[in-house]
Amino acid sequence: MKRNFIFFMLWCFAFACQAQSIMSYAYDQAGNRVNRVIVLKSRALKVQSHHVDSVSFREMLSDRQIKIWPNPVQTELTVSISQFDSSSSATYSLYHPGGSVLEVNKPLTQSTAIDMTKYPRGIYILRITLYGQSSSWKIIKQ
Repeated sequence: MKRNFIFFMLWCFAFACQAQSIMSYAYDQAGNRVNRVIVLKSRALKVQSHHVDSVSFREMLSDRQIKIWPNPVQTELTVSISQFDSSSSATYSLYHPGGSVLEVNKPLTQSTAIDMTKYPRGIYILRITLYGQSSSWKIIKQ
């Protein structure tokens, strides 16, 4: 009887393990994760649903939260600064990885849209300076 009970429990466990979700990731050439896909399996309907997360970056700089999205970008990159006031000295510069300066010391507001349509596909460096502190981000243009 014990043997049958153990066999039954193992058999039930095997069916329960089939309900796992599948996750896959995509990476750019520099090794940064640019995409995450989650496939959820539904045993009742046998339907797969896909969820792709939007990529945004958040970082604290001079006690302010900086949020940059979307990355990878196609047309417009948005930079927002929490608790922004008009007396803030916030600027951004955009660089090509080869070292050339594309935009330099452009002023930032609470929410700034950066037009990326004029630049070809590639990887760019966005440098934000706020109250004398700087931070850099890698931006992917698709």
